[in-house]
Amino acid sequence: MILFFSTSFKPNLSKSSQDFQNQPRKIVLYIFGDTNDATIRQGVEKNITNITSFFEKIAQTMGSTLTTKKFTGSLFSSHYVKNNVRFQLTTRNFGENPIIIFYYVGHGVSSPNSEFPLLSFSHQENYPLKDIEELITNQLSKSTHWVIAETCNSNSFQVKENGKVNYPRIEYLTKDKSLVNTRLNDLFKRNLFLYSATKDKKAYINNQGGVFLNHFLETGNELLKMPSLLDLDNLLNYTERKMATTKIKLKNSEVIQDMGYEK
Repeated sequence: MILFFSTSFKPNLSKSSQDFQNQPRKIVLYIFGDTNDATIRQGVEKNITNITSFFEKIAQTMGSTLTTKKFTGSLFSSHYVKNNVRFQLTTRNFGENPIIIFYYVGHGVSSPNSEFPLLSFSHQENYPLKDIEELITNQLSKSTHWVIAETCNSNSFQVKENGKVNYPRIEYLTKDKSLVNTRLNDLFKRNLFLYSATKDKKAYINNQGGVFLNHFLETGNELLKMPSLLDLDNLLNYTERKMATTKIKLKNSEVIQDMGYEK
């Protein structure tokens, strides 16, 4: 099972620091978890719990309103994902400068025409993750959006258990809350498109969650306690370092999972 994050660094220069900090921004978290495959279901559910808790902490720290919408179950298809995203984007009042988080966890395959994964559903039906970002951009051009997915980026998918990894810890903020809030507002000035596995590679998950998401959330929690270092570059760089030094133990080998960026 693979988690796919995609990050594109697209600063919106029309948004000043003052604009962001005048009033709390709405955060909307959309979670799509493919729980149909029993072999990955427990890990998918663990990831959903972890990412929900993480953004609840972010919203509380920023004084923002968090709305979470979760989509799981047997109806998964490209139409289900696409239509629900479009419906949510066209029927809600997001206010000024909303923060839109799209998170997908489930199966994926590589695209013959792109470095970015395709979300993979039953009946060999695939849907480009990049299309989700385009839907959000076209509908909410003034938003900051993070598209995050954990999914394989390989056409030879096989579910395997990973070895020990460092899982995210729930921490309480003890540092200067004002500084943390300022850094979080700066963090959410840039769009993000990041995928958990480079082209033709697999992503790994076990019952404790995905290797990528666990490292991503662990890094986020660590940076929340070190606000002077809290920015998007450090969040990605430190996560990438954790990934590069984590040996995933398979039955007959050890592998390293590399996450990818949109350059």
